[in-house]
Amino acid sequence: MRCLLIGGGGFLGSHLAQHLLASGHIVRIYGRKPTAIARQWPGDSQVEWV
Repeated sequence: MRCLLIGGGGFLGSHLAQHLLASGHIVRIYGRKPTAIARQWPGDSQVEWV
């Protein structure tokens, strides 16, 4: 399933994203600092950041 996670750069959002990815979902993450989000999941093909 594709999921949109708003606020994925924060503490709760990043943990939720990890849980969704571990469950096999494709996650699109929206956050204020996309470069910080990109550093958390470098090269992960299941993650898109906006």
